[in-house]
Parts: sequence; structure tokens; C-alpha cells
Amino acid sequence: MMLLSVRFGLSNRGHLVVHVGDHKFIKHECYRKKVRWTCSKRIQLGCRASITTHDSMIVRSFLEHNHGTPK
Repeated sequence: MMLLSVRFGLSNRGHLVVHVGDHKFIKHECYRKKVRWTCSKRIQLGCRASITTHDSMIVRSFLEHNHGTPK
């Protein structure tokens, strides 16, 4: 099991984002207190990596990216 750094922050436009390791995830959909976050390269590169949070705790993750880490 590999431990990764997880940080919540704001994008340049003021939207909430999650940084997991060197990758950025953006909010995709919400249902009550659950939020599904997808890789910021989902549309551009078709990356399927995603995480699900409940009350800011990661409860599910798929962290296999189809691209390298951003520069």
C-alpha cells in the first residue's frame, strides 16, 4: 500500500480541487455529502482516474492514470 499526499485547495478560478500526489482532481458530481472527483485530464486525455469523498474523507479511489505526472 502506497501513501500519497492529499491536499484540498482552490483552482485559479476559485473552484475546489483535490491534489493526490502530483495529480489534480476536479469535482465531477455531488450527491448529499458524497463527491466524485475526476482527473483534471479526463476530457483532454480520456483519463479514468477518480476518487470519491464523503465529508472530505476519501472512501473510494481508482488512481490508475493513462498519462504521466504534470510538469
